[in-house]
Amino acid sequence: MQRRSSRLTGRSPAAGHRPARRGTGRHPVQQAARNPLAPAPAGNQPVLPPVPPVVIPPVPAFALTPALASRGIIDYQSRSGERLYSSATKQTEEDKYDGESSGLHQFLESLEKRAKNFGWDKGILMIPSVTGAPQSSLLRDYGTIDIARVRAYESSYIDTQSRDAQDTNLLHECIMNSISKEGRAKITIWKLDYMVRGYPSGNLLLKVLIRECHLDTNATSGGIRAKLSSLDAYLPTVGYDIMKFNIYIKNLVIQLKARGESSNDLLTNLFKGYLIATDKTFVAYIEKKLELYEEGTNINPDQLMLWARQKFDLLKEKGTWNAPTDEEEKIIALETQVRKMEKRLKDKTNTATRTPVKDKERDTSRRKEKPKWFETEPKEPKKKVMWNGKEWNWCGSATGGKCESFVRHPPSKCKGIKKRKSEGEGESAKNPRIRVEAA
Repeated sequence: MQRRSSRLTGRSPAAGHRPARRGTGRHPVQQAARNPLAPAPAGNQPVLPPVPPVVIPPVPAFALTPALASRGIIDYQSRSGERLYSSATKQTEEDKYDGESSGLHQFLESLEKRAKNFGWDKGILMIPSVTGAPQSSLLRDYGTIDIARVRAYESSYIDTQSRDAQDTNLLHECIMNSISKEGRAKITIWKLDYMVRGYPSGNLLLKVLIRECHLDTNATSGGIRAKLSSLDAYLPTVGYDIMKFNIYIKNLVIQLKARGESSNDLLTNLFKGYLIATDKTFVAYIEKKLELYEEGTNINPDQLMLWARQKFDLLKEKGTWNAPTDEEEKIIALETQVRKMEKRLKDKTNTATRTPVKDKERDTSRRKEKPKWFETEPKEPKKKVMWNGKEWNWCGSATGGKCESFVRHPPSKCKGIKKRKSEGEGESAKNPRIRVEAA
């Protein structure tokens, strides 16, 4: 076999060379498995599935609220658009704003929170200036922005297909849903002032609301300063409640700031107001702070208001707010004893001078002399008669009595006392000795 194969190939086998086998009996894939580095056979090469490409997820856009994630036009046909409209236009607080000036600051605070959640604070509520000055916030600087400036800004976009046009409508609905029936009555009569080419403007509605619910004129600044200079007159009106007093002051300061102004003598007015409090411990505490300020310690109004509120809360918690001092307690105790003694003396005086009712009646009946017919038997002995406001009965033999006179007692219960008494008086009149012994 070896010779024959050498003839056919024309090659002579080398010494010690072993001819290769015709087949290994293994599948080419199995051979590749034994030697992964070996090239795959050209024959039956397996078909491997394609490797999918690596997909890198997009980096999400950072936003503090869902409404801030996208500032494009809202699709109100989508469920997300419907939810955004519902959450943006619901009332800002549980209690609706009644349109009173005392609650305006709280309403603006809650509205500003809603504006931050939906991007209005950095969008439509930033009113540009006609002169090219920096933009101003309608929520914080409403005193420096007139309604003509707001209308000019709203006219530039309100009828466009833009997110700003959607936002001003959302703001309008939010304000309307957040004010009470009384608050709406104040602003709906000025509807033309917050409409632009037939579209409701949220910014103009806010400006009208501030104008109607609060004095929004140039003269207001002078009025605010006058109130800040008379804080000592205001504290008694709130019952010397330091918490209410501080809230009143903060509202005045915010209103003044909204008009681009400030108060330079606020700290002096605060000291003047706190020092008229009725609690002596609190007043002594404020006096110490005043001494520190006069000696050069840097104290700002906010710090003083914080100290005053903390001291007020501490005294209220301990139950010593407006509590009397030791000397005052002694005086109060003495005054109480004096009042009790005066009352006792007055009661004794009234008792000594008072005449009992029975004695009065007895004295009155004695003063009136009985008529002569009292001793004369009437034609109808059993018939009662009225005299001196009382009923009288004939007590005699005809009625079963013994007195032979008109009396108060029933004749059937007569004991003859009146008869015996009259007989005794007759005998004493005849016998002077008996009369003297009877006396």
